[in-house]
Amino acid sequence: MMKWNVSPVQYKMFVATAFLVAAKSIELDERIPFISRMRRKLGIRESVREIRKTEIKILEACEWNPLFTTPLDILEFYLSQGILFSTDEISINQQGVLTEQNSNIATKNKSPLNYQKIAKKLKTEILKLSIMIVKSEELIKIDLKLLSAAAVAYVRKIHNITPVWNEELEIISGGLTMKDMAESLKLFVLEFSPCKSCKVEKLKSYEKKP
Repeated sequence: MMKWNVSPVQYKMFVATAFLVAAKSIELDERIPFISRMRRKLGIRESVREIRKTEIKILEACEWNPLFTTPLDILEFYLSQGILFSTDEISINQQGVLTEQNSNIATKNKSPLNYQKIAKKLKTEILKLSIMIVKSEELIKIDLKLLSAAAVAYVRKIHNITPVWNEELEIISGGLTMKDMAESLKLFVLEFSPCKSCKVEKLKSYEKKP
């Protein structure tokens, strides 16, 4: 929408039209509303002709392939396979290391922390990152396979999970290593780290052996 200089008042029309195109690309059936009915139900001011033009714009942006793979598709695959494993260790400040014990993760001082809670937090971060990737003109240019793997490694890194990239993730990714995604990880750091000093330190940490 930024590419087309869409006014905020047109956001509803663009989003609704995108959903309409997506629905049509999967299967045409009676549940998909006509444009005129969609306008009425959603209170869209733009004309039917304008919505049809918007459909063309969206399809042209997709190179007429609305079933293209997105970063979210691949990241959801990672989430379905798992991005937190029993062999992982998680540092908490300087007070100890979290390790899995009987379906829980517990610190050295035996203070339990729920494993599922940590996994849920990672999932939330991954999904947020997928939206930020789409909005980034630099990241969206990267090969999707590398980009998605780097996103998983980045989230594990900022949550102090070691190793950042383990054997399980290497298998899930089809053989990708930290070396393969090094440049992508640097872009993530430069794009999303909150301060310049943080960026420098994080870039250095990625250069070390995970």
